[in-house]
Amino acid sequence: MQLKKKSKKTSSQYIISCSMKWWISASQRSQSLIICEMITVPSPIVVPGVPKPPALICNVPDSLSTVTPWRKSRVEYPSNDIFFDIIEEIDCILESDEQLVQTVCSKVHGTVIVNCKLSGFPEITVFFENQSLLEDVSLHPCVNANRYLREKVISFIPPDGVFELMTYRANVPLNIPIHVHTGASLDQGLKVEVLPRNPKDKPLHNVMLWFILPKDLNSGGMSATHGSVNYDYKTKECQWDIGKLSHSKKYALTGALSIRSDEAGRQVVAGPILILNFQIVNFSSTGIRIESIMVSNVNYRPYKGVRLITRSGTFEIRTPFLRRLK
Repeated sequence: MQLKKKSKKTSSQYIISCSMKWWISASQRSQSLIICEMITVPSPIVVPGVPKPPALICNVPDSLSTVTPWRKSRVEYPSNDIFFDIIEEIDCILESDEQLVQTVCSKVHGTVIVNCKLSGFPEITVFFENQSLLEDVSLHPCVNANRYLREKVISFIPPDGVFELMTYRANVPLNIPIHVHTGASLDQGLKVEVLPRNPKDKPLHNVMLWFILPKDLNSGGMSATHGSVNYDYKTKECQWDIGKLSHSKKYALTGALSIRSDEAGRQVVAGPILILNFQIVNFSSTGIRIESIMVSNVNYRPYKGVRLITRSGTFEIRTPFLRRLK
């Protein structure tokens, strides 16, 4: 009787143990399948006898189910177009007087901004003119870096919308599209002339000149041939908003200067440092341009647009010392 009870107990424990092992094994298999399904592999691996993924798996987000997480799937546009803006900012220090303008130092930082409105999964290939001038290039993760290092070609599947494709630096002799001549003395006052200087006669926009007179100087006010001038007598800050600068006009700022009464005996005073802002469209100061754009892996013909923008970064003009002429 006792042997029979012991036999039943042992049998029950064995059945429970086997059930637990099967449940643990099944649970581990289910977890393993979930993990395997979440991992993206380059090509599917089919193993005979492996069961289908369990029904509890929900839809995997697009960003995990594609090798291009920066681009959404099923993107559709009624009209397909892509635009490139090549924006170059000039950092420059000039020394200027009435007869000569010299460049002390200059450099250019470039950025390529893309606005992509293309359906599907397009593949873009961009070829640049003067590619060898590009230095310190930084690329968006969508760009095929290996091909760029090998062929110096920008190849990518673009994100949807606006994004920064690349940045670069160009260490080349610059074609500065504007000149500033200054003339000043303690007797005749201050005169600043701003001249456009580019071979294609393109107008400059958003032109503005700003400076603060040295503490030893006073001015009775400033006036200009074009644009508006704001001069603050307390801070000695002057802002000349020119706006659009064209080749058909002359632009000059003039103002009377006087030395402070307690410094009346001085013969030489430091001149102001001028800060210049400007922008010019469809002009490249370095000569870097897009030569061609290829769009593949689509069944439509997209519109492709390119715009060049050159603008001031940190742009300073140092004026000479102001002296008495008499």
